[in-house]
Amino acid sequence: MDKKPGHMPGATFDSTLRPTVIKPSGDRRAMRDAVSVPIEHAPKSSPPMKPTAIPGVQRRRLEVTIVDLAKIAPLAGKDVLRRAVAILQEVVADAATERSAILWGHALQEEYGRSVSRMLELSHDPVMVKAAGYVNRMSSILAAIDLKAIAEANPGVGQYLKRLNQRIDTPDELDGARFELDQLVGLMANTMEPLLSVKDAIERQVAETERLAVEIEAMSIAADYLAGRPSPKKPELARIYTDRGIGLTHTLAQIRETAALRGAQAAQPLSLIAAVQEIALVTVPGWLSSLSAMTTMLRSQRRPTPTEASELDHRLRHILQQLKS
Repeated sequence: MDKKPGHMPGATFDSTLRPTVIKPSGDRRAMRDAVSVPIEHAPKSSPPMKPTAIPGVQRRRLEVTIVDLAKIAPLAGKDVLRRAVAILQEVVADAATERSAILWGHALQEEYGRSVSRMLELSHDPVMVKAAGYVNRMSSILAAIDLKAIAEANPGVGQYLKRLNQRIDTPDELDGARFELDQLVGLMANTMEPLLSVKDAIERQVAETERLAVEIEAMSIAADYLAGRPSPKKPELARIYTDRGIGLTHTLAQIRETAALRGAQAAQPLSLIAAVQEIALVTVPGWLSSLSAMTTMLRSQRRPTPTEASELDHRLRHILQQLKS
């Protein structure tokens, strides 16, 4: 039997065999189906949406002028009236509620209360208390010095006669006073920069209070204007605005009544700075230098002349006057 090429022994050849058909995968079938979808069955795009119109009420602003408000507050300044106009122009007509009326200007009153507390804190700032203590101690020492008694003191009995008074009237006591005065001069010099910082903070706070006064007065005028045009739907708001106008006016009166106090508070650090800068750092050291010459003279058993003692005493009184002013 002849062997056919490629025929393996023991194998039979089946002439019925057919090529294997591999079915397409799901993804490929889906792609085929998508391509074969008729055009008439393709999804149609939705028409563009049109904006929905919601009916409502137009929000009307108040139309008010300085002339209108000048009739309500003829004594108010133009800057206050202009501010009141600006405030009212932000109000939406007929949109006020009882809550908004009750809180009209309330935040400004709270801010003023915080401003008062801040001013009190600055007035009692530790550096202010410390500098004032230095000035008072220096004044006490200088006021206790009796130069005429020192000039006339007998060195032999001066320490014994010291006994009965609190005055500085012996050369030894004067040396102790000079030592402490030198210390005070150095301590006061170190307070200059902190005092300047407190001064700037107080001045900023005073300016802030003045700004609040303008805002509060403008809000009070605006409240009176709103009270004069009550809403037919909310007539009770007129009474609330009237009460708020009165309350704001009382706050404004308090600000104006305490203007002198704020001026004194603003002057306090300036007074201490002057005491440090002009007296402690200039006048007192010069006077102490002359006093040192006097004590040296006393220890050499030579008394100063009445003119020398009188001149030193005159300068001392002048320093004391400056420290008190």
